Amino acid sequence: MIKWSCHICGEIREDRNISVRSNDRSDEYNLSYGTFKENVRYCNDNYDCIENSKTYTHLTKKEAIEISNKSEIKLKEIGDKAVEEHFRNKKRFDENMKKVVIFFLYFIAISLLGSFISSISSDETFLEHLFTPWLVPVRLILAYIVFKLRRK
Repeated sequence: MIKWSCHICGEIREDRNISVRSNDRSDEYNLSYGTFKENVRYCNDNYDCIENSKTYTHLTKKEAIEISNKSEIKLKEIGDKAVEEHFRNKKRFDENMKKVVIFFLYFIAISLLGSFISSISSDETFLEHLFTPWLVPVRLILAYIVFKLRRK
């Protein structure tokens, strides 16, 4: 038979007479909800133990203050890292968006220039050349080549 000691009265009891209460102490130490829980064993057939288990703590005031201070420092470090990561990701996103915009500007410029030149040298209009379906992939490839050459 397994036996446990009651944290409240100190009496050693059989397993069926001991219960465990999990108290969230986060608020008491200025921590985020659910980040600091304390388990308390108590006699489930003793009214005093049941009531005292609701407020019982294993920590001294000094230990509680140390935990609170360490947690504040840790939360600040985590917050600082999250902010840095956010701005790093935003910068990367902005750089990529700039590349996409430049690429499509090249595509539009090549399309307009090619259509203009083709319309001068043939009987078709500028708009007919601009919207010629088979030229779209060719223009994309040209825009990609110009985009890559620009980077070197």
